[in-house]
Amino acid sequence: MMVATQVSQRNFWIWALSLHLLYLVYALVGGPNLLNDSWEYLRQARNISAGYLAYCGDLSEPVNYFDFSKRPPLYPFLLWLTGANTFFTGILLLQNGLSLFTVYLLRKTLIERGFYHPLWFGVLVSSSVSWFIYVNSIMSEVLLVALVTTMIYSYHRFLKEGRRWAWVYNCLLALAVFTKPVFFPFVVINLVFWLIGHRRQFTAALLPLLLVGVWFVRNREVTGKAHFSSISYINLLDYNAYYFNLETRGVEYAENSSDEAHNRLENLTSFPAKADYMQETALREMGRSWGTYIWFHIKGSVRGVLDPGNFDVRTFLGKDDTLGFLKVLNEKGMKGIPEVLGEMPVFYLTLLMVSFINKLLLLAGILVFLFRRGVDYRWKWALAGLITYVVFITGPINASRFMLAVWPAMVLCAMQARPYRAKT
Repeated sequence: MMVATQVSQRNFWIWALSLHLLYLVYALVGGPNLLNDSWEYLRQARNISAGYLAYCGDLSEPVNYFDFSKRPPLYPFLLWLTGANTFFTGILLLQNGLSLFTVYLLRKTLIERGFYHPLWFGVLVSSSVSWFIYVNSIMSEVLLVALVTTMIYSYHRFLKEGRRWAWVYNCLLALAVFTKPVFFPFVVINLVFWLIGHRRQFTAALLPLLLVGVWFVRNREVTGKAHFSSISYINLLDYNAYYFNLETRGVEYAENSSDEAHNRLENLTSFPAKADYMQETALREMGRSWGTYIWFHIKGSVRGVLDPGNFDVRTFLGKDDTLGFLKVLNEKGMKGIPEVLGEMPVFYLTLLMVSFINKLLLLAGILVFLFRRGVDYRWKWALAGLITYVVFITGPINASRFMLAVWPAMVLCAMQARPYRAKT
């Protein structure tokens, strides 16, 4: 039995290291994937040396108060520590290490819960194309996923061992919040979750909320308005409202409405006035028909679950990224998809098909897992709740990249959808 376990472990590491090495070599030779967000992360890391805790703007230009809270501080701090503005090797090696740790911890969780199957696990992870792309991108996704995976593992251990793991879980949630703003509203849901389900450990859930409160105060002192991240105002106006107008009123209205709003913003001087105006304008556009907007929001949320990651593949391989599925779907609907597929080389199309099959397997696995009997309901609904939260908080802009935040939860659900428990 011990020999078989050792062989299984050895095979796991051979597979995991080989898979990571394949993507890493490509990134080291051709350079990591750099998106618009990447440059902001790198600037924020560079600005740390100039004494700024969290400012992603260009120091040679006039101060932009949106840039004081646009990007949370944790990932830029890692970039600064690894010297990413000088060379990318350090951060790429660190991110691949975090990815290996993530995959290892998923395996460990499944073994401890009795649902590990090497072949099925290998298929699900190997076909997660977008995951390996972002492991080798200058983006915060891999750090976030490593934290979320450890958070999930901590909850698994909490259900078995109790109190101290509640504190580990909530410390990790706090770190996740300061990696990606998407988890900022989750601290309230998390508080309710612990209050209802685990009242004795409720005080641990106050920690993330307390740290968020401190960040609110910091941002109020710096920008004049208490808030967590300015990206929420930007997304609300430039994505939620814009794409809603695009679908319901057409390109001309969406463009004119956006231009008018941004022209008005130029005449406002203070950050609080600009942020309030962006929020009010976006809510007014969406509020023309809340029923229609809610359907638009749900449709975009669910659609993102199956997004194969066209944007991810094209940017990673250094090709033109203007024809993305999200853009085409919002402008032309489903009839625009053949246009995107028709101009793709066979290799790209193959990667997308692998990724799309992966998304179908994960989604099917989640649905089966939800109706499976014999699983601790607390564990089941913790995973399902986390996935549901991320799906619907991202809304109409949901895409493969944003679903990575709950990729570990999706893999765990799909693995536990199998009709039998593994012995090892």
